[in-house]
Amino acid sequence: MKLITLIISALFIGLSANSHAELLSSSEWQPDVLNGFEDKEFVFSDDYDGAVTAHLVRKLADENTNKAVLYVHGFVDYFFQEELADQFIAQGFNFYAIDLRKHGRSLLPNQHPNFMFSVEEFYEDLDAAINEIRVVDGNEKLLMNAHSTGGLITALYIEDRKDQNLVDAIVYNGPFFDINDAFININERFLIPNVLKSIALFNPFGESGMTVPVQYGQSLHITERGEWNYDLNWKPVDSFPIYWGWLKGIMDAQQRLQDGLDLPVPVMVIYSSKSSTPILNFWNDEFSETDVILDVTDINRISDVLGSHITEVRIDGGVHDLLLSKEPVRNEAYETMMTWVNAYIK
Repeated sequence: MKLITLIISALFIGLSANSHAELLSSSEWQPDVLNGFEDKEFVFSDDYDGAVTAHLVRKLADENTNKAVLYVHGFVDYFFQEELADQFIAQGFNFYAIDLRKHGRSLLPNQHPNFMFSVEEFYEDLDAAINEIRVVDGNEKLLMNAHSTGGLITALYIEDRKDQNLVDAIVYNGPFFDINDAFININERFLIPNVLKSIALFNPFGESGMTVPVQYGQSLHITERGEWNYDLNWKPVDSFPIYWGWLKGIMDAQQRLQDGLDLPVPVMVIYSSKSSTPILNFWNDEFSETDVILDVTDINRISDVLGSHITEVRIDGGVHDLLLSKEPVRNEAYETMMTWVNAYIK
């Protein structure tokens, strides 16, 4: 009887994972938790966790402009980078950021934090955001700016929507194009796809035991060793669990990306010049100037398959999210990024 129950549950979850949520409603713009920003909530039909929302945050340029940027965060992440918004506004962009379902502002009590079975679950969030930016607000030019897992999600999204000409250029900041063997305690080469698929099917919400290094959060938050003040309920220093179902969805997406895409617009990939590997919970000062999440050689290797117009830039002294690095480093990253952006978004 228990086996039959597991099979029925697995089939139900599988069907739910492949279904697409419907946008039911959206709110009016409201004051955001960040001073000077506005927030709009999108409500979708329920999924396997229950209620589903996504939140779009905006801050408009001081003068009228027809160009905008949409920022997409990573795993164990949400939008809090006011400096990033102000940098784009200074360049004449209207700034928007999406907190994807089950992340940040969009995380609900009924949900497994940051969970998904497939990156396609986020497509409806991005569709709603881009419709708001382009159709409702009337922006004619759109830059996609994505970090880490946001880079993986948006690469496949833009590939799958390329006939719609949704974006004009893309900037990826430390994109999550491959799993770093060094920081997980099971080497991905031993995660035979069929075995992983079976585990994810029958125990999708089981914790894999893999973790994001605590040292990354320590290097960022003001209460630890960093300079950034953000909500630890939405971006905890010690991470959220990595569930088996999420891991399978990530590995499926990464395999598809690594097989090669044909992104139809110019793409910039900017990332740290060096990775380092934390050991247990020990701290080393190099963690404040290296990428402790990803292997930068993976980013370099895989970026070439995104399309035919790729620019790669490495920044010395950068952390995983370059724009949260120490001030001189992030200033260099901003200058490099904005020079490229202004060449392609007029």
